[in-house]
Amino acid sequence: MLVTITEEMVDAPRYFLLGLELGIKNLETMRTHLDRCGCDYSYWPAWAKEEKGHITKAGKAILIYTMMQAAT
Repeated sequence: MLVTITEEMVDAPRYFLLGLELGIKNLETMRTHLDRCGCDYSYWPAWAKEEKGHITKAGKAILIYTMMQAAT
């Protein structure tokens, strides 16, 4: 299955990735960062919207994928 990646999909995780680059390593701080940037993360999985603590590598991948999918 061929997926066309749009500019919106590439742009969707921009502020999340910026937060990681700034050293944000936990979910609660990342949500605060995204709120300040005016980002909508309402489509995130429940665990990411409610939990606190470290964002694992798998969690980062899931959230980036979710953001890209929501942009379609």
